[in-house]
Amino acid sequence: MNFKFSFMALIVIFAFVLLLVFIIKRAGKKALILIPIMILGVLFVPFISWQKTTRVSSLYSPDFGMLQHVQNHSAIWNEAIDDYLEADHYASMQDAARFLAKTLVGEVQNGTTCNRMVVYGLNPVTSRALNTFSDVIRSQLNLSDVRAESIRPSVLPSEPNLAICILDVPKQQHSERLVNGLNISNSTGTLRLHVENPSDIMDRSVEFLEKDWINSLSRLQNQGHSAVMVARSSDSCMDEAEAIDQAMAQAATMVQNLLRQAYRTQPVLDQEIKVTPQDLLASQLVADQFTQSLRTSTARVWRHAVLLSLQPGPLESLLQQKTRQIQHMHRNWARSLMSLAGLALVVFIVYIFLNAATKGYYVWSLRVIAAVTILGIVVVLLLS
Repeated sequence: MNFKFSFMALIVIFAFVLLLVFIIKRAGKKALILIPIMILGVLFVPFISWQKTTRVSSLYSPDFGMLQHVQNHSAIWNEAIDDYLEADHYASMQDAARFLAKTLVGEVQNGTTCNRMVVYGLNPVTSRALNTFSDVIRSQLNLSDVRAESIRPSVLPSEPNLAICILDVPKQQHSERLVNGLNISNSTGTLRLHVENPSDIMDRSVEFLEKDWINSLSRLQNQGHSAVMVARSSDSCMDEAEAIDQAMAQAATMVQNLLRQAYRTQPVLDQEIKVTPQDLLASQLVADQFTQSLRTSTARVWRHAVLLSLQPGPLESLLQQKTRQIQHMHRNWARSLMSLAGLALVVFIVYIFLNAATKGYYVWSLRVIAAVTILGIVVVLLLS
């Protein structure tokens, strides 16, 4: 602990001494009982201006799975929405394949005659995307046989009632960046579905990114990055900025709750710790972001997700920064209270001397002046 006496503290101590001398002079030895009280008051003055330096405790290990589970229940992120609203781009090739499969289901249900299907996934279509496409077809169409093949033959089969689908990626760009030890993908691509037979069913392409953390954090966690969470926008937003603001506000709340759980010391209250989206960006806790718009019958709605990398180092630095800010605020409050107490005491002493000098003839006038003066001091301190 560092003891720091301010100039206002000296004024308050001097005022206490003057008041003690005056009371002893007027009341005699009976006033000596006030000496211990005065001493305690003098000791209290520097106490409230102490600066206490503490070591921030180790980060509390939260239930990341529970927080992510809560976020997944945001209405705008419900899978049912993805079934009937088309997006400008999808978070992964797998999501893009799921949308194309559901679109094909709608076309087949509208009257196309086929009872079997073979799906060829051409490189670089992933096995996950190919299997997802095939699984949707199996689950939603009453077909006797649905096969998924990763190699397309030179001559396609020509059989009655056999639908032939070809998935390929005509355009793809790969790029990565490193954020807090995380390999973040910035890859983009186009997934195309071409139906060879019957040829009049559909020929459709959709855009996708490689942001698989939207649906699952398993890949990052398998790489040893367990301290990651996803924050999402909670409502249907009419523009991109609103969706970003919602997701960043949710991310700030999640980090704020973690810091409050981690705080073990007493110089500040945990409820005083406030985290803003700007704090997350400055501390580099935001590893990646994803924005998506969905086309409705009348307009587009937007949603946004944020990937948080909650490594102990950056979190510890943010917690220390917030602690220093709160302690600085506490010291300002203490200085303001000391200033108010000291000035009020000076006004009180002046009132006593003036009342004694006027022999009590103007006691109420002096009291009103003293009260107005003290009230004025309070207003000035609150507005400063």
